[in-house]
Amino acid sequence: MTNSKTPAWPSRIQTLCHQVQGGSEAARGELWTLLNTSIFMYLQRDQGRLGGLAREDMEDLASQKALDLLGKAEQGVWDPKTRSESEIAGYLAKVARNGAIDFLRKQGRQVTVESPAELEPLVSEEEHPSESPLSSVARREYVDAIKECFEQLQERSKRIWFFRVFLDMSSRDIATHPEVGLKSSHIDVVLQRTRKAMRHCMDQKELNPLEIPTGTFVELWKLVENRLSGERE
Repeated sequence: MTNSKTPAWPSRIQTLCHQVQGGSEAARGELWTLLNTSIFMYLQRDQGRLGGLAREDMEDLASQKALDLLGKAEQGVWDPKTRSESEIAGYLAKVARNGAIDFLRKQGRQVTVESPAELEPLVSEEEHPSESPLSSVARREYVDAIKECFEQLQERSKRIWFFRVFLDMSSRDIATHPEVGLKSSHIDVVLQRTRKAMRHCMDQKELNPLEIPTGTFVELWKLVENRLSGERE
């Protein structure tokens, strides 16, 4: 019997990694979403200890680290099937913390680490949520809500948001895309405004962007891709 204090989502990660190695595209999208949300959760938890990260920085960092782990899972380089739920959660906490430290140091910001142990996640089973951070609201409600928020954006903003959120394209790559054609500095401004608009819209609907249900990413990908593809025709 599973300990009630052990989080359920690390077990789901084990299952998804196995499915991803088998070539499941649906599992790939769900795994990225779960990794991204979990890493972001740990970044928020450690924000005060590390001197503070902007929300946009945490979002980008979580997305990047989630993609890195997804790639390793697809190649079989990272396979958590022999790890316990608490070990998987602890590993993701470590990925988040070390990623934040590296980011801050590259920005020229001083990060005080008292001992090597500080680089390890301060993780215990009691610290983890007892249920997946993605399971509190029905997937359909989220997809419909995000669709409505997405439709309120200007056309160019929609494409920029899609390129960053779903394709993880850099600001430079987005700027030079034939469907965008802006300076990279302008892309950052548009992304900041778009994130703010999407967050405000979700807040008005009383939906927490950190509690996106599993499977939402895949459905949303198809919806937005079809929407933008239709405009290109």
